[in-house]
Amino acid sequence: EYKVAFRLREGWSVQRSWRWGERQSTVALNDPQKQPEENSPSLYYQLRTEPVKRTAEEAMQALRKGAEAKARQRVAAGDFDYHLRSESCQPRTVSGHPAMSCIGELTSPTGTPLTEYLTWVETENTSALFFGWVPAAGLDDFRKRFDRVIETLQIP
Repeated sequence: EYKVAFRLREGWSVQRSWRWGERQSTVALNDPQKQPEENSPSLYYQLRTEPVKRTAEEAMQALRKGAEAKARQRVAAGDFDYHLRSESCQPRTVSGHPAMSCIGELTSPTGTPLTEYLTWVETENTSALFFGWVPAAGLDDFRKRFDRVIETLQIP
């Protein structure tokens, strides 16, 4: 219906999905190599009611603002030590669209250092965010696995 698609890698599956708000959906995924204290990697997306036309520079500015807003949202939700790792936000392209990946850091209730890997993708019509957190020691492996899913995103 919303023309949002992505391809799951072998062993990955959709755990559940739900719609909420105005033209918004979240899809929680099962990672076959899930580690203890890893949350379900997910895709959140929202279709805009009106297209937003931006230059490449304006799109990157919007992505940076989105990353800062997400960090504030995490703190407000109770992850009091949450912050974006310094210099971790890197521009990229996903399926020809402007994107940005960042790494957030926080501590679990059990004291485990966690990292959240986030990738925003923007088009005129859609905003998408892939996110998931894992124990800090497992970030590199998780990032490689999750990027294989992220790179397949197709959005209008």
